[in-house]
Amino acid sequence: MTDPRDWYRLTTFDNGERGYLLGRDGIIMFLVELAEENRDLDHAALKQLFDEHQVVVAVWPSSAGPGFLTLKGAEYLLAQTKRGTKKIKATTMTAFSCNSREHAEILQQAFRPT
Repeated sequence: MTDPRDWYRLTTFDNGERGYLLGRDGIIMFLVELAEENRDLDHAALKQLFDEHQVVVAVWPSSAGPGFLTLKGAEYLLAQTKRGTKKIKATTMTAFSCNSREHAEILQQAFRPT
């Protein structure tokens, strides 16, 4: 069994920037924590976070565990996967807390570039 500490381990990138090495469970924990931190932000603050980050994920509770919808940055994540990197910069990613998938889809529409 994988040590839970390996799910969410701080690392340093070649340029000295801090980031996280995340496994599947680690990324889930990380996104849920980010969403909780951002739970009480108003629309303007969420829009600012959306604009400042390369990857934005909506997170909501469900009976099967947290649900996720990538609001922004799917292309970035696919490119990282193709490169084979397991490092994700903490500064490139954030998450929003939603009540449901429908709520996440509304946010996706609201923040879509015009």
